[in-house]
Amino acid sequence: MNAVPTIDLAAWRAGAAVGPAVDAALQKAGFLLVTGHGVDPELRAAPSARLPGGSSRSRPR
Repeated sequence: MNAVPTIDLAAWRAGAAVGPAVDAALQKAGFLLVTGHGVDPELRAAPSARLPGGSSRSRPR
């Protein structure tokens, strides 16, 4: 099983280039996981709290 490519934007926020890593991740897997983006955890949790069941994985069919 292959791991999901992860890009840590903390490096970019500190001035480093992350473009080549983003390009490589997208070419290899077609998607990536972004960390170090600085988005407040409460803000990230807000959309899933509004879904039925309180979780992004709990969707009505």
